[in-house]
Amino acid sequence: MNTKLEYIFRTFWVAAIILCAGTFYFSYYHPPQSTKENMLKEEIKEEFDLIKPLPAATKKSFNLSGDATKATLNADYSARITYHEIYQYYDSKLKKQGWEFVDAKESNPLSGKPDGNKYFHYKKTASKNFTGVKEYTASISYPVLENENGGYNNFSFTLHVRS
Repeated sequence: MNTKLEYIFRTFWVAAIILCAGTFYFSYYHPPQSTKENMLKEEIKEEFDLIKPLPAATKKSFNLSGDATKATLNADYSARITYHEIYQYYDSKLKKQGWEFVDAKESNPLSGKPDGNKYFHYKKTASKNFTGVKEYTASISYPVLENENGGYNNFSFTLHVRS
């Protein structure tokens, strides 16, 4: 009887160790997204959807990333129109939706150094506040030199939010 009891006891501990190791593995390598992270991403996606893309533009890529404190949405486009027309379109659309022009620079907002692109920055006070977001920032960026051969011009539209 002792050996049967020892067998059950050992089996229980081996199963418990395997269960704990499996739980640790999945919680470490597959962490659940926080509710706030999902809410921030949802909120910035909703704001992005309110800004209709340039009709002449073709979306080349789309990326939505973030965590519980910030989110960034970036969409890259290509269009067969001038950069001035791209700027005029977005400037008009953003201002109609309550965005405020902040500045225009020919330097990367992250490094502060010129990188061959021009950046137009806007900001908007958040209308929803359940995620703690107070303000959105938007930037439109494109190369300083236009495509001289009548080809397509590439540009990016980026939204940031921080809570």
